[in-house]
Amino acid sequence: DDDPAKKVSRVHPALSSDGLAFTVDAQPIISPGAPGEDDDLGCEDPTVVREAGHDVVFYSGYGGPEKRSTMLRATADGVAGLTKHGRAFDDRRFENPKEASVLSTPDGFRLFFEYAVDGASRIGAADAPSLEGPWTFAESPLPERPGAFDSWHLSPASAVRLSNGEHVLFYNGSTKETVWRIGWARLSADAREVLERSDQPIIGTFDLKPGDTDIAFAASTVLEQAEAVSVYYSISDRRLLRVQFSVEGAVADSARAD
Repeated sequence: DDDPAKKVSRVHPALSSDGLAFTVDAQPIISPGAPGEDDDLGCEDPTVVREAGHDVVFYSGYGGPEKRSTMLRATADGVAGLTKHGRAFDDRRFENPKEASVLSTPDGFRLFFEYAVDGASRIGAADAPSLEGPWTFAESPLPERPGAFDSWHLSPASAVRLSNGEHVLFYNGSTKETVWRIGWARLSADAREVLERSDQPIIGTFDLKPGDTDIAFAASTVLEQAEAVSVYYSISDRRLLRVQFSVEGAVADSARAD
């Protein structure tokens, strides 16, 4: 739009028969709220979780009186007609929470999310008996690692569940110079313990053009069939790509509760 005030993010649904060629609906499925609401200046970072036949969407809303990012929740019975329910949690210890990754655990759900602290992005963790909450915050098992590709910034993407109940979480990590790369971590069934973590990134950038940022950032994963995982990611916030991995023992989306 020619008016900068109207250049705000919206969430649109897109359909595909092969996972590569998508048709994007011209109408957004999540639009900014009324002035003063938590998402009046934009909506982004949708994460869809299916529980008991219903879709729950966690998304980042920007705006509100404090002009900050807030973790919000909406529900739907399909890909249309979302109903907003406001904040997923309301804890101001976490500045600018966004980028939800939800894992089903034996006790309910574990939510990983990105938040800001001391000029860096970190991964927070919370547990709840259902997707409605209430969320109880816990120490994250995924801290930054000095000297590694994820030494400064961290952000979760999404996970697949293994046949033994464990999870493989794909996540984004960066140095202080904001060189983002994509790694993975194998987590226990309750997602409280890291059993294994990639020493080197598994996805990086390529074919950068002048002015491009050196950023590879994972958004979501899809289990095409047993052990065949597709990771959707972006390069330089400009190109959306898919890469396919064979993950031994992968049997389901970790967010699925049924």
